Amino acid sequence: MSSESELTRYVRLNPRFDRDETLSLLKAEILKSKEDSRYKKYPLPVHWLRPPRDDGQFEFYAIPGDFSLNRSTLFQSGRVYGMDVTSGAAVLALLYDTYDRADGKESTTSDDNKKVPLRVLDLCCAPGLKLCMLADLVPQDLSSTVVGVDISQSRTQLCKNIVKKYHVNQMTSGSQEGIASDNNHQESLSSHTTIRLYCTDGTTFGTK
Repeated sequence: MSSESELTRYVRLNPRFDRDETLSLLKAEILKSKEDSRYKKYPLPVHWLRPPRDDGQFEFYAIPGDFSLNRSTLFQSGRVYGMDVTSGAAVLALLYDTYDRADGKESTTSDDNKKVPLRVLDLCCAPGLKLCMLADLVPQDLSSTVVGVDISQSRTQLCKNIVKKYHVNQMTSGSQEGIASDNNHQESLSSHTTIRLYCTDGTTFGTK
């Protein structure tokens, strides 16, 4: 018999939609998917994966492993990310430790008196879930920038599609932002955060 951990997968809530409504809809979808009393406890919050000051933007939930996320209306409508907690832990470790300030100096997120725009570089960024999460979590009132780089054209296109779904498309992003592009990169706006995607070699990116 499989253990409970083998039957679990994870989602992250899209912070631009109402949290309680999303959780209620997700619970209803899970219960409707299968008549199993064990499903009544889902979705389960991942309590250990929380930033020092939780502002509701960093919520992962466990759902049954055999729940068909691709068929979920919530997933299709952009209310949830199909994202593993290990990816979330990587973002947490990056944003809530030490980061690069726009003025070239080092700062930490624990210093409230030194709030400056963040510049975050995500190499090999496809499929783009961590990139979207970074854009969700960097300070929205400081015009921060998140840059994604991937050498594969097909993977960059996949990343672009995910960014469009969760940060651009009005029907699935919960925002009213748009997208701009030129021959070198695509750029989108998430609140006051700029997302830039580049299809290029990360080992030489920014050296020319």
